[in-house]
Amino acid sequence: MYSIFLLTSNIMKATTSAILLCSGTSSRMFPFSNKFMFEFLGKSVFRYQMENLLQQKTINEIFIVTNFENKEKIEAEISEYFSDFSQFQKKITCTIQENLSNGMKDGVLSVEKIFPKNDNILIISSNDMVENWFLSDFLEKDTSSQICGKVCGKTVENYFPGGYLEIDSEKNVKKIIEKPGEGNEPSNLINLVIHWFQDSQKVFELLKSVNNSDDDAYELMIQELINNSYSKNQYVKSIEYTGKWQALKYPWHILDMKNFMFETQSNKNMNLNNSNTYSIEKHENCFISKNAVLNCENGNIIIEEGVKIFDFAVISGPCFIGKNSIIGNHCLVRESHIGESCCIGHGTEIARSYLRDTVFTHQSYIGDSVVDNNVNFGAGCRTGNLRHDYGKVSVLVKNSVINSGKTKLGIFCGSDSKFGINTSFAPGIIVGKNCWAYPHLFINKNIKENSFVKQIKASLELDIRENKNK
Repeated sequence: MYSIFLLTSNIMKATTSAILLCSGTSSRMFPFSNKFMFEFLGKSVFRYQMENLLQQKTINEIFIVTNFENKEKIEAEISEYFSDFSQFQKKITCTIQENLSNGMKDGVLSVEKIFPKNDNILIISSNDMVENWFLSDFLEKDTSSQICGKVCGKTVENYFPGGYLEIDSEKNVKKIIEKPGEGNEPSNLINLVIHWFQDSQKVFELLKSVNNSDDDAYELMIQELINNSYSKNQYVKSIEYTGKWQALKYPWHILDMKNFMFETQSNKNMNLNNSNTYSIEKHENCFISKNAVLNCENGNIIIEEGVKIFDFAVISGPCFIGKNSIIGNHCLVRESHIGESCCIGHGTEIARSYLRDTVFTHQSYIGDSVVDNNVNFGAGCRTGNLRHDYGKVSVLVKNSVINSGKTKLGIFCGSDSKFGINTSFAPGIIVGKNCWAYPHLFINKNIKENSFVKQIKASLELDIRENKNK
């Protein structure tokens, strides 16, 4: 009895060090890179993750796993926002994952030599965003001596291409099955990469012993840990998460992340007794015409410093307008996120879209789209976002056609691109960065980066055939 008490007491008192994995290449997110550096409501996804980690009293040290491409950007964010040790009382260390081919396995192992040997280990993917309250709840639950690990399980209604948990009646994890395919799921519980393990050294040991297998070597380590622990009456527990969750896996998930942030982060001025009461938060140094309409009936409106909103513009929440952006006369901006120094020109409609910084439009329609930095749409540009048959829009990602699950979906445009007047786009089109397009084009296929696009042969003839869609 005495020895068992000591073991339990040690586990309860042990500190945890965290690994935040930011080394992914974002290859499925083309034409976008460094997906966790996308900003929502003025903060990057990385910054949200760090702020949540730094609030946890049981976390001793934070290790951030980067790659050669994003290391400088992450270090700059740390230097700007998290360098004051006296404020946070936690050491922050960046490491580089040199070999990206082995995925999360090598990401975790890149920390092995500098990780505190006696600390528990918390592993978090920068791809998964949950509500702020959950992390402390996760760390505090199930700290008995029989629990050697905890993983976060989230119930989903529709298939998500990730890992699924098979659990027993006590919510102990029996298996993690990666990407089983729709209809083959062992449960409706997906594995979010918020993982805690009691023995960090055992984790490193098992990671080195498992064979590399595409992108699931890390999950094989957990399976080995589960198998080894059952014989010792120790278990990896599934901790169910019931709040809102959003992953960044494909480019259209940026639109979903926008909605997630509107729902979970922009509610500080809401009346807590009435969840349907929203507000307008505007910086004192901004200009809003008395003839403009700001409608927050369906969501908060946040207007940053230096914004100018001119006559008869309509802003319908939820909306975020970034610093120094201009919303011209007779514009309609609804359920959208506008970055810094954008110019939404006269008569433009922006609907349910995410525009990064320095995006310019002129009498355009941008619907259900994601547009990166420094993009110019000439007058009359239009993004198609709805099929005639109202079917789900598919997107070509890494040579595979992926069903987005969305009936309304526009374009995904890389940075530094320019489109001539009256350019139109089919739904679900991807345009790489640094692309220039002639006027009067209909773009109905993906454009690789650094492309110059013009029509091969102009024809005024119409191809008229029977419409078999009754």
